[in-house]
Amino acid sequence: MYQTTADRAAQKSSLAKAALAIASRGKPVFPCKPGGKTPLTENGFKDATTNPHKINAWWEEWPNANIGMPTGKASDVFVLDVDPDKGGFETLKALEAHQEPLPRTATVKTGREGLHIYLRYPDDGTVIRNSVGALGPGLDIRGEGGYVLLPPSTTEGAYEWR
Repeated sequence: MYQTTADRAAQKSSLAKAALAIASRGKPVFPCKPGGKTPLTENGFKDATTNPHKINAWWEEWPNANIGMPTGKASDVFVLDVDPDKGGFETLKALEAHQEPLPRTATVKTGREGLHIYLRYPDDGTVIRNSVGALGPGLDIRGEGGYVLLPPSTTEGAYEWR
């Protein structure tokens, strides 16, 4: 039976559609293990692309793949990762009490009920690297050389835009 482009598009998984939508906004993506964070491509986040043909090929091969996005200059964002099981919400509240509150920005609830807070990557040449706990317990930074999962990816639970 002949299948039209429209038929194929209707059959795409919600993950494939989300990956294509993100890429259409200039953010490169790559596939990760279904239910996990491990990249499925040989070079991981370094393979990330906005090319719809490549993205379609990946999600045809792995229709249930989670969506990874590199952080740092490649996507023009860095992410504050708040881990509740390590006291991240308390640390963030204490930091905001002594500093300025974070700006209103895109936020994702993670699969472990934490938060990914998206911040614009600086264009002044500053390099923001990954860190674990440098801002305090339960607060990690995903910057150059890092990546995050995007909704509607799923690990222990679903990632959801807030």
